[in-house]
Amino acid sequence: IDKPVSLNTACRYLDKLGYRFKCPTKDQYVDRHEHPDVVYYRDKIYLPQYFKLQEQVAIFDKNGNPIHNDFSEMGRHVIIWYHDQSIFYAHNRRHKTWYHKDSPAKPYQKGEGYSFMVADY
Repeated sequence: IDKPVSLNTACRYLDKLGYRFKCPTKDQYVDRHEHPDVVYYRDKIYLPQYFKLQEQVAIFDKNGNPIHNDFSEMGRHVIIWYHDQSIFYAHNRRHKTWYHKDSPAKPYQKGEGYSFMVADY
């Protein structure tokens, strides 16, 4: 071959091979929620402590009135503060690339681009 393959020729070849230049189908994110160390900590350490504390948590009815529990055997009652956060990333990946026409949606890792965190209690 005397000259390089042109961009148009390469695109036609990829199309004939079943690849399409498109945005990825968004399925789900991959983070470490199912890694063995995370699963072990959640199941063996965090959840048992959480359920033990639940015995000392004040319970309220749907109107916000406390349902009286007898905390005398357990000592003081416990207030659990839940924290929720979301992180939004901007411009952290290419939106279009070549995908085979029969390829399923793949989970992808969260990017490390510019981020904006929203947190609440």
